[in-house]
Order: sequence, then structure tokens, then C-alpha cells
Amino acid sequence: MATIITAKNVQECIRELNTISTSEIKSDDLSLGLYATDASLYQIHPLAVAIPSCEADLINIIQIANKYNVPVLPRGSATSLAGQTTNQALIIDFTKYFDKILDINAKEQYAIVHPGVVRDQLNAAVKDIGLHFAPDPATTSRATIGGMIANNSSGTKSIKYGKTIDHVLGLKVLLMDGTILELGELSPDQYEAKCQQTDREGEIYRSFRKIIFEHSIAIEAAYPKVMRRVNGYPLDEFVHTNRWNLAKIFAGSEGSLGIILQAKVNLEPIPKYKAAFTVHYDDRMAAIREVNKMIAFDPAAIEMLDFNVFEQSVKNNMTKSLHQRLITGTPQATLSVEFFCLSQDELDQRIADFANWLKNNSAAYAYPILRTAAELDDSWALRKNGLGLLMGDPAGRKPIPFIEDQAIPLEHLADYIQEVLDLCKKYGVETILYAHASVGVLHVRPSLDMTSQSDIELMKIISDDVFHLVKKYKGAWSGEHGDGRNRGPRLKDFLAMKCTNVLKM
Repeated sequence: MATIITAKNVQECIRELNTISTSEIKSDDLSLGLYATDASLYQIHPLAVAIPSCEADLINIIQIANKYNVPVLPRGSATSLAGQTTNQALIIDFTKYFDKILDINAKEQYAIVHPGVVRDQLNAAVKDIGLHFAPDPATTSRATIGGMIANNSSGTKSIKYGKTIDHVLGLKVLLMDGTILELGELSPDQYEAKCQQTDREGEIYRSFRKIIFEHSIAIEAAYPKVMRRVNGYPLDEFVHTNRWNLAKIFAGSEGSLGIILQAKVNLEPIPKYKAAFTVHYDDRMAAIREVNKMIAFDPAAIEMLDFNVFEQSVKNNMTKSLHQRLITGTPQATLSVEFFCLSQDELDQRIADFANWLKNNSAAYAYPILRTAAELDDSWALRKNGLGLLMGDPAGRKPIPFIEDQAIPLEHLADYIQEVLDLCKKYGVETILYAHASVGVLHVRPSLDMTSQSDIELMKIISDDVFHLVKKYKGAWSGEHGDGRNRGPRLKDFLAMKCTNVLKM
């Protein structure tokens, strides 16, 4: 049953929230306008904004919101591309006060942080001890750890490091009824002890176990068999293990289960020996077809850019010199194939093996190698800045993120992408291709004008057609950017159809 929000309840809620003198409560038009958008296509004015200064204030805010039946939405830096942080709700902003690194344990390789700690902030703090928080979305300078958990973020190196869920060791969370849970990995006996409790925590542990035990076959059938899957709640994480960590169910939950107060996250050693090839192709489909063969060389990443980025980067003063240093000729696409190794000898061997394969088997016409830290930084800067240039034109059609996040098994990736390109061509829509080829998450962005009603309708048509292609090729509806307003409405159909089809066999 949908929550009924009345103007009177909202006004009374805001009035009582303002009695919490140590927190900031905003309900003016300017503030509501600022919080109405994130990095996605959506704009929805919130009911109010709360910026709690401490945990006690946050608990008060939740109690008051519950009292007046006002929904809440936790928010980090709002880098969401699917509209997860826009809603008609009380927005709770964690970036101002919940931004402390609480503990760093170098020996056991973990950190405990507030949800508002920015990923690069954490990595700067642990760099000198040779560690890093490995998931690396493009927004690492802004993305908060709480937001990365809520979105189950990953990034360029996910083939090596996985997703954020793989690095969540424990959480302290606040539920909407005021319950605070300390979540971490438990043995079967420890989990059973939790179930024996007669309080709210015990009820939650019992209920969750019942869901998994009674529906394990349906869960196994419904969830796509690709690593980059972040649609819905990660119930499949609990099917093939008896050591459950309920902190993991919050990964990808998009703020719908509770509010993260603290996170204990795994830290990885910083790789010391790195190199990357920039593999150039005259045909971007030829590049995609070779990705599945490159995986055999155990790269840390395979990232794709297409000609749209290069056309912009060669003309812009900020990226022109990067382009000249990194790009040979006029490729239709490049694959940046990176290697991380434990020794120089291992790296040299990996480089020799891959270069030999490129020489004798690849359709690439050039493949310069980058060895120094400066060269590798340049390559990343070209990728990041070049994509930004594509979105810089304030008028007309621009590449829009709405079918950019599907994860497809590598053996089907080229066929899937070709069908998507043919589909967009049929509708007269140009596309760009980029990002995480190594894990089947090629971001396809059709160019549309979101001020045009006809293009908005076209967006819906293309999205519907792609939905059926993702099912055809046994992919994930979301592989990185989450469900949100974009993919959430189709999530039930996507999982239910996959489940039903398998169970009928």
C-alpha cells in the first residue's frame, strides 16, 4: 500500500524537525531545488532536507519522520545515474557531518568509516600503508562509501576486485523503527543464536533465513549468471554458503532497507607493478569481439572508448595533448588492457605473452604500451575528460544514460551490442560505446534530446526493446549503476520472467 503524504503532515514534521537545534533542516525553495536532481535524468523536489550533525540527531529525525508518516531518503554525493537519490521524501544528507574515518587497521587490512566518507578521501588516508579501497567508479573524487554500498558500485578493475559487496565486512545500520543492528559474517551456530533472540533483531534473522530457505530454487533460477549483477537485493549471495553476513543485503539496496551509520570495509594492497596496452581498431565491433579472447591473459581491466570520444578530445585544449600522446591514427575504438602484477618478472612475462598474441592474432592496427605512472594517469585522464566533453553541449541531442548499464555474458557481448546498434540506427539515433568491456558492461548511450517530447517517447521505446534483448542474451538488467527510477519499474518483470521460465523446464 502506497504511503499517503499530506501537506499538513509535512508541515508539522518540518516544524518539529526544526526543534533539533544541532542539525540543519532546509525547506526553502532554493534548497529543495538543489536537492531535486542528481547525476541522472530525473528532477523531483523533495519534501525537505535534513543534515544531521550526529547519530543521536539522526535517530530523532527518523523518529519524527515516522511520527508524521513522512518517507526518508538517505543521500551521499548524488552521483547516481538511475535516479536513486531523487524522490518526494525527506532527504537526509550525510556528506557534511558523517564524513569521519573512524579506524584503520593496517594489519588486518580494514577501515571503519562514516557513510559520508568519500572514496578518494579514504584512499588518501591509507595510501602510505600500501592499501586502498579497490572499487573505482568514475566518480571516486565524490562518491561516498555509503553511496557505493547502497549502489553496489564497482568500476574499471572489477574483473580483479569485484564489486563493493565483495569488500563490505560489516555495517552498523539504523532501521526505520529505530532498531540499530551490528551486522557481520556469522557461522551457522552464531546465526542460529541470533535467531533464538526474542527481540526485533531475532525476528529479522529468522525472517531472512525463511526467505532464503523457502525460495532458494527460485533465487538461483532468477538471478543472472554474470559477475556484474546489481539488480534488486543480492539474495543470491546467500544461496551457496552457510556463513551469512547480513551486511551484504544492504549492497545495492539503494537506501530502501535502512540507513548506514558505519561501514567496515576491506582494504587491498596497492599493486606495485602495472602496465597497459592501448589497442587500436579500425572497427569498434572487431574490438568487442576480441575481448573474450583477451580475458585469458588475466588483465586487471579492459576498458573501451570509441571514436566519439576521440573526435572531441582532439579538438579540446584540455585533452588535445593527451590525445596526441596516447592515440595513433584515427581509430574507431580502443581497448585499454591493463595488467597488475606482484613482481616485475611476472609483469614482463604478461606483457610479452599479450604482445605476441596481439601481433599474431588480433585485428588491431596498433597497440602502444604504457609503463610509467604518468602514462597510466594520462590514459585514465583521457577516458574521464573525453567522456565529459561529450556531455558538455547544452543544446540538442547528447548521449543519455538509460540503456548503458546492462551486463552481458562475454560470449554474447558482440551479438548483443550489434543488435542494440542496429536498433538505434533503425530509429535514427547515434550511439557512443565505452567502459567495462572486460565484464560485459559496455555503456551504450544513445544520443537524444531530453527537452523533446518525441525523443522522450523514443527513449521509452528503445528501453523496452533493449529489455527484451538483455533477457535474450541472459544478461543482468543492471550491471553497475543500479535500478533506481530508470530500471526499477522493470525489475519485477525481469526477475520473475527469468525465474518462471527456468522453473517450467
